[in-house]
Amino acid sequence: MKKILLVFLLATSSLFGQTAENTCELVSKINTLLQQEHFKPKKVDDSLSVYVFDNFMDELDFNRNIFTKKEYLKLRKHRLKLDDYILKNNCSFMTEFISVYRMALIRKKNVLEKIQNDPFDYTKNDSIRFSKTNFPFDLVAKNLEYVWKKRIKYSILEDI
Repeated sequence: MKKILLVFLLATSSLFGQTAENTCELVSKINTLLQQEHFKPKKVDDSLSVYVFDNFMDELDFNRNIFTKKEYLKLRKHRLKLDDYILKNNCSFMTEFISVYRMALIRKKNVLEKIQNDPFDYTKNDSIRFSKTNFPFDLVAKNLEYVWKKRIKYSILEDI
């Protein structure tokens, strides 16, 4: 199971630089190979779709600080459909993933550049909580600067 996911994640992460046709062809070949040659092939169904989607999103945004809740919900509509896309050789969903991810990274870069020269105040009491289970993809675009300031401040203090 983990090998299937690893192959799929490695393939899809390298797919960002490919066309949808190449992507579908590669995913189709991987699926065919796994279904024919794996000693215990995993059925391509909604459970696999959910598993792949959740792990893929975890890999793209491990610390839950890139995607906003709105962006996550936009991509989440594909959560139960990945199996259908694979079976139908339809990789058009990747265009949306790439677009949303690219915009999120650009936004993150802009936020980090904006706060780069802001001094941090270490004299006041502060708290911070980072937990994927308690805070799954709950960022709101207007809070990104605040969240990133706290995250950077925490990282600096942790390094010290």
